[in-house]
Amino acid sequence: MCITLLIAGLLTEISAQHGDEVLFSVNGQPVTISEFDYIYSKNNSDDAKYSEQSLRDYLNLYINFKLKVEAARAMGLDTIPKLRAELKGYQKQLADSYLMDKKIKEDILKEAYKRSLKDVNISHILVRLGKNFFNKDTIGPYKRIMTIKKQIDSGQISFEEAVKKYSEDKNSRDRAGNIGYINAVLPKGFYDFETVVYSTPVGQLSDPVRSNLGYHIIQVNDIRPARGKMEAAHILIRRPKNEAEYPAAKTKAFNIYKQLKKGLPWDEAVQKYSEDKATLTTNGSLGVFGIGKLDPKFEDAAFALKKDMDISEPIETRYGWHIIRRIAKKQFPDYKQAKVILDNKLKNDERILRAKQVVINQIKEQTKIIENQDVYRQMLRDMDSSFYTYGWKGMPKLKKQILLSIGDMQLYTTDFISYLKKQRGKRIRTKKYRDDDIALRKLYNNYFEEQLLNFEKNRLAEQHPDFKALLREYDEGILLFEATKRKIWDFASKDSIGLVNFFNSHRNNYRWNERIEYTKYEIDTSNARLVKKIRKYAKKHNAVDVYKKYSLGKELLKYITLVKERSPKMPKALQKAQAGKVTKPQYDKKNNLYTFYKIEKTLKPTLKELDEARGFIIADYQDHLEQQWLTDLKKQYKVTINEDVFRSLIK
Repeated sequence: MCITLLIAGLLTEISAQHGDEVLFSVNGQPVTISEFDYIYSKNNSDDAKYSEQSLRDYLNLYINFKLKVEAARAMGLDTIPKLRAELKGYQKQLADSYLMDKKIKEDILKEAYKRSLKDVNISHILVRLGKNFFNKDTIGPYKRIMTIKKQIDSGQISFEEAVKKYSEDKNSRDRAGNIGYINAVLPKGFYDFETVVYSTPVGQLSDPVRSNLGYHIIQVNDIRPARGKMEAAHILIRRPKNEAEYPAAKTKAFNIYKQLKKGLPWDEAVQKYSEDKATLTTNGSLGVFGIGKLDPKFEDAAFALKKDMDISEPIETRYGWHIIRRIAKKQFPDYKQAKVILDNKLKNDERILRAKQVVINQIKEQTKIIENQDVYRQMLRDMDSSFYTYGWKGMPKLKKQILLSIGDMQLYTTDFISYLKKQRGKRIRTKKYRDDDIALRKLYNNYFEEQLLNFEKNRLAEQHPDFKALLREYDEGILLFEATKRKIWDFASKDSIGLVNFFNSHRNNYRWNERIEYTKYEIDTSNARLVKKIRKYAKKHNAVDVYKKYSLGKELLKYITLVKERSPKMPKALQKAQAGKVTKPQYDKKNNLYTFYKIEKTLKPTLKELDEARGFIIADYQDHLEQQWLTDLKKQYKVTINEDVFRSLIK
């Protein structure tokens, strides 16, 4: 059962059990038990215990929420065009994702993830489609691939012989059709190909399958756990053009490997020996790669390394000899992590488009549809050559007539013509069919399906209680945000007198703990003796004098003076240091930097001034205004709670 229907069923069941009784009302506006139960269970998730205390706490929060929403409506915020447009935008986004049967989409994502866990080694025979860009020949290639399959099945020819004789993939023909290991998800246009790859047993041939390239017969040679991705670096000794120099190059590679094993730093070896100039600036790193991106021998050796920073013996490829260093093996994501990536990656993939077509077909079956073919034929007669140009003016002679009815929604010829005018690119591209009927029918079918989906979106709230509840959340959330912005946030930032009065009334809440004023010195050098001199001088001189004496005009020395509360987050050297103390220098080898601190003075605990705590005070003032607002709203709007209905929720 699809998730949306399951939730809708549960809500219906709750409503039936309680008769969808009113739990409470605000200013006469009822809130039913099903609405409260939906929002309580959703927002509390696993913590929705349905205890009396938990329900009571959330009831109070929800009453406060509804009071503010009622105030927002009284302010007329529900009529502001900008906010209505914002809600409409959210509604469209929700409907687009909601309309697709969630179970179908979840199955698609799970299928893609499950496939991505396996690498499959395949060979194939390819018969390409015809070369006419606009009208590719499919019948001829299909007949040829079927003939090849029959010859193999009957034993007239082996798969390997068929590859040599018939395959139009020149890259794999000399390797008996082998294209190595592949991993899902394959590019757009290869979903059927991918499905056949992952469903054909090892050692068997598939029936012909079509991709964007043409028709394939696939042989599955091996299946293994997916290797995933890794980052690796290499030192390359190139294959010499003169074969006589071959042994010397190989020996050089193995000598470098021996030096590395004895402790030669990798970075030093790369800079000294590697002949791959493109990777010298990255210390040999080739970045992150997966299967099928590099030479198979290189790939096998890289993925055979067991731990990060392990290095391989020299591996020979057509480029020369590589010493490989594994930098980091990327952990294979779990389904929850991969789902986000797959969802985005498959957005326009044919597997999603096919699922969308299933939804469209379901709508067709469940909806009364009337198509006016006479009006369509009249439009066809009024077409001329300008239809395939950007400047097409429509069909001025055509009267406004009903072209299509979907349920109670009527669509007129003028609606379709407006759609056609906007689809300039698609309209012009239909010229390739060289047939007005085919061109118009293609565009009409697109329009028809788009309107079917719009029709269904517009009645989602009627058919599905959970979608209606979701829309209500967005609607009321937008109103609450705008009302709070106007009544609280904007007001607090502008009410300078109110802010001062609030601060003066709560001044003891804003205090400084003990603070220290200190100067941080950074010296860009590895000269410990020089740092010792600077530190000694800093003990008896201020930072300006230290800088003048030792900056040397090259920014060798930098300093900054700060005042901060003493805390465990400070460098350890500062946490207990007293005034006049100069800490021991710490050396950062990576950045060639010495750092030490001088504590200028300590400051006793004291009250903060308004400007010193403005951010905290504004936040507290906003909370104060909100509580005041709620107090006023409770006086203004009557709240009635049905205690018997409330108690029926307790489990």
